[in-house]
Amino acid sequence: DSSGGRLIETDINVELENVFRNVLLEIETRYLLTYRIPEGTKEGWHDIKVELEGHKAAIHARNGFYYQKEKRQ
Repeated sequence: DSSGGRLIETDINVELENVFRNVLLEIETRYLLTYRIPEGTKEGWHDIKVELEGHKAAIHARNGFYYQKEKRQ
């Protein structure tokens, strides 16, 4: 999804233990990437693509961001 998030659904309460275990494992191996918008960047939507070279891993990231210059008062 465009937010980079994920929904996990289950109908059976017995499966909840495995779902929580998998979520905890995923959280333990999470990284945070940051990006600074350069001066002169145009307002509007900007696509982003996150890739990992040399390793097999699942990447969950949003597909872009909307930039709007701060309005000074």
